[in-house]
Amino acid sequence: MSKFALSLILLSFTALSACQSNGSNSNPQGSSTPVASSSPNTPLPGGETQQATDSPQAKAMLINAQNLLNQKYLNAGIVLSDLTSYTTQVVAGSNHRLQATYSNSAGKKGQIKVTIFQDLNGAMSLTDDNYPAPN
Repeated sequence: MSKFALSLILLSFTALSACQSNGSNSNPQGSSTPVASSSPNTPLPGGETQQATDSPQAKAMLINAQNLLNQKYLNAGIVLSDLTSYTTQVVAGSNHRLQATYSNSAGKKGQIKVTIFQDLNGAMSLTDDNYPAPN
């Protein structure tokens, strides 16, 4: 092997090494090393985000949850109030998770957790709830 070829190979390895470890903590696109969020308050993509329980959106979702529960549990007369937690999660649409106080026409009261899926066209469906099933 000639000196020129050997020098060229050595120079290529040196340049490749310098490109792979440039001394900074940057994470080039395509790297398999996860990148931490720059701020602890930055939401994680796909993760749940806490929302204000007194926002117009939260109040509208509470009404939607009440309507969807009454469609599922006919004649239960469910009324939701006192929204204590509201989170959203972006998926192929949005998941809305609510925790609130419920009462029904039988006089029962308690806490309820409800998940509503909102598709990309805005249609909503009840995907999970812990309402006590009637006996």
